[in-house]
Amino acid sequence: MIESTSLSIESVQERSAFYPSLAGRTALITGGASGIGRDIAARFIREGSSVVVFDKDTSALDKLREEFASVIGINIDLADLKQVQETLTAVERDLGPLSFVINNCGDDTRHTIDDVTTQFWDECIAVNLKHIYFVSTMTRPSLRRSGGGSIVNFGSLTWRLGNPSLPVYSVSKIAAHGVTRALFREFALDKIRVNTVSPGWIITERQQRLHFRPDDERELMSRQAIKEILRGDDVANIVIWLCSDDSKRVTGQDFIIDGGLY
Repeated sequence: MIESTSLSIESVQERSAFYPSLAGRTALITGGASGIGRDIAARFIREGSSVVVFDKDTSALDKLREEFASVIGINIDLADLKQVQETLTAVERDLGPLSFVINNCGDDTRHTIDDVTTQFWDECIAVNLKHIYFVSTMTRPSLRRSGGGSIVNFGSLTWRLGNPSLPVYSVSKIAAHGVTRALFREFALDKIRVNTVSPGWIITERQQRLHFRPDDERELMSRQAIKEILRGDDVANIVIWLCSDDSKRVTGQDFIIDGGLY
């Protein structure tokens, strides 16, 4: 079994590019207390950005704050849009306007078509899709006040592969691409870029604990063109670039990070 996937700031300093355009600016990461979101937070900190994390996992938030003292971790249910708006207002009041919004939060709990009730549907859509649209639109004024910025929405490779164990998740993630395509032209008027990233099977600590088995690793390596396990920093590298001035002419696009699986 593969080892821990946690990314430290020191581990990326030796091999990854720096982006001076990120320094002194503020990033919001939803679902950023663990997994891919946590690795994205680590990268922004390394670049000199202020980092705000929205997450409802209190223990993960506590661990994140212990690891990165500068992180502002806020316990929040993204399905409660009134709470989201009030919290965003407070964040801007205390820190100034946002420059980057990473809509990373998601829940890929396995389920079958026959498992899906109307309640499960609503909950899955709320955590995987609804907040992407509303956090994007709610933060637009703040991004505008900062002089423009970047929104990165998280899609997934799941719907492209037709994974039968995640039907509603797949629906929500293909719709996340629709959010990007619906917003990018109008948001560009405010110098706000909107893009999507679509990870393949990224082996986070959660995936390793719940889903990833030795047989899965052998199968995955037989299908990926690049015969290496993908980790959170592989996604963080693309997200950071999409927020930097190095990608200032890139918007409305989808970036697949899957090692050549699809």
